[in-house]
Amino acid sequence: AHLTALPEKTIRDSRGSLDYLISGEGEIVILNIADSLGDKARLRKLNGVAYIDERGTFFINQREGLIENLDDIGPLAIELVKDIPYTSEPTYGGSTHGRKYADLILSRGCPLNCGFCFTPQMWKRVFRKHSVEWISETLDRYIDAGFSHFLIQDDNFSRGGDWTYSVMSLFKEKGVTWENNGGLEMEDLNSDIVNDMADTNCTTLFIPLNIRTEKTDEIPKESSRHYRDVLTAAKRRGLYIYSSHIMGFPEQTLEGMQRQAEFAKGLVDEGLSDFHVVYGYSVLPGTKRFHQVMEPTENGEYQVKAEAGMHFHGGWQNWPLYSINSPQIDSLNFSYEELRTAYYEAIRFINGEKA
Repeated sequence: AHLTALPEKTIRDSRGSLDYLISGEGEIVILNIADSLGDKARLRKLNGVAYIDERGTFFINQREGLIENLDDIGPLAIELVKDIPYTSEPTYGGSTHGRKYADLILSRGCPLNCGFCFTPQMWKRVFRKHSVEWISETLDRYIDAGFSHFLIQDDNFSRGGDWTYSVMSLFKEKGVTWENNGGLEMEDLNSDIVNDMADTNCTTLFIPLNIRTEKTDEIPKESSRHYRDVLTAAKRRGLYIYSSHIMGFPEQTLEGMQRQAEFAKGLVDEGLSDFHVVYGYSVLPGTKRFHQVMEPTENGEYQVKAEAGMHFHGGWQNWPLYSINSPQIDSLNFSYEELRTAYYEAIRFINGEKA
């Protein structure tokens, strides 16, 4: 995704270490590159390939089309990971209760078009999924290799309709446990879906909350009721819940961020969320928001537009600090120092000693 978002900057920053990079979905392109090794002229014409020629000129070809049937990729090479000594518990999910675990991505894409997310640019807002048969065979092979807990990392697992229910049923049928690690749209969830998740051996849900819009700092009462209804159903079934929200959007005020924190603290205090994760708003490369506030200069570099109403501090040009866990911007409504203080105080305020 990073190469797709910043192809020229990435290959120039490599200072000759990269001969080619792939923009977009890579499985077909990497095979075409392998088939073209030794034929530079042919390789440089392949869809999805970017490179710098002998004169220092950057070229990028149109992206390869998306793979219509994900099953065509073939089976996962589970033999490459079956003997790796995994940590007893993943640091990015819930408890596996001592089970050997693996991450799975069973679908690609999301039809939404969130300005802070790169998925729409990477996958073209097309939701594709592996067949239930492919998933069943994949689970069997993992189980044979000793795995019995799975962290689902899809961008939006709950978008699959009947497919989602069929996949969940596979987990129960095969006697494995599972969790969703963030690919859930809260607005798609209801008590019935949550109960079905619990019935099919789900242990943990990571649920992002959209508790602000670009038009207001207020949390709509309908959303508040919906969030509490869904989380109440999950906790009644014994699911461990991570919730989250993003703070520091340029349009926000510090007062609005405080209201967010108070709402999230209420969920934790009421026992509806076991831990609430706070993310700092990030202008991630290639996203819709990135192109709204940045403009290209030369050689793949960008700068903040004069009219953007914000500045970066420790981000964009400073990659080690460019993180969703580190505030990066100021705006007309708050300074960088104010945002940093508000961010870390919000984490402690919401979670108390757990923070």
